[in-house]
Amino acid sequence: MVDRQELHNAYSLVWQYAVHRLGYDVFEGSDLDDVCMSDIKQIHICSRRGIENKLYALLHECGHALIRENWTKFQKEFPAHAACGYDGRKNKTDKYRISLIEEEFEAWKRGKRLAKRLGIQLDEARFEKHKAQCLMSYIHWGAGKYEERKT
Repeated sequence: MVDRQELHNAYSLVWQYAVHRLGYDVFEGSDLDDVCMSDIKQIHICSRRGIENKLYALLHECGHALIRENWTKFQKEFPAHAACGYDGRKNKTDKYRISLIEEEFEAWKRGKRLAKRLGIQLDEARFEKHKAQCLMSYIHWGAGKYEERKT
């Protein structure tokens, strides 16, 4: 297990990466959901969680930012998600849901690779458990078990 001070240091390092390398503003608050808004270059992190889960969330949201850095490539890899925008009709299609779930898997992969690149030691078992819980919420949403899902 990684100690709390290492987790805080890692969280700060990823935050700085998001700001200085990716050009995103990062906000943390108790009323925020974990989300990457590439159109306005903002990442929001919910502060109601412990430092370890906030680190995992920030890595994941940076994964989204990395995916969307090259919009042309993003459109090719996740066409239904990229084409949807804020069209409420399109984001109810199976094609969109699958595209969004694919991006979620890829964002977790990229977040984990980012941690490695930055020299951050993760508790693999805890990271994978957190990732699985988050991904299952999208899988349930994609299967129609939940009405709404934030991206």
